Amino acid sequence: MNRVVVVEENSVIIEQIVKILEDNNNKVVGIANNGNTAEKLIKELKPDIVVIDIKINKMNALKFIENIIRMEKNSIPKFIITSTPIENRSIINILLELPVVKVLHKPFRMGELINEMTKK
Repeated sequence: MNRVVVVEENSVIIEQIVKILEDNNNKVVGIANNGNTAEKLIKELKPDIVVIDIKINKMNALKFIENIIRMEKNSIPKFIITSTPIENRSIINILLELPVVKVLHKPFRMGELINEMTKK
């Protein structure tokens, strides 16, 4: 069972992600709608996986993930990024160079999310 933090601003998307994760033997241990709250939850809860929108309040996912990697050197979670296909391609390419990242383009099928959750 993976311990997951979900970082997303849209409450409908949060509900969908939480339901599919919990229906597939994952435990959502925290939900955040901004980078500051997400950072605190990750430090405190040490999740296995963070599902995060590429654009979160007042911070982009690249900066956020780089901060987490610097701070949590011994317990870096796997990051799964959600984005629309038209969002900044150069940022997505940089994100894909990080060893902890997978990008899912919206709208994605929930099966894609579960498939990424089970990869090591």
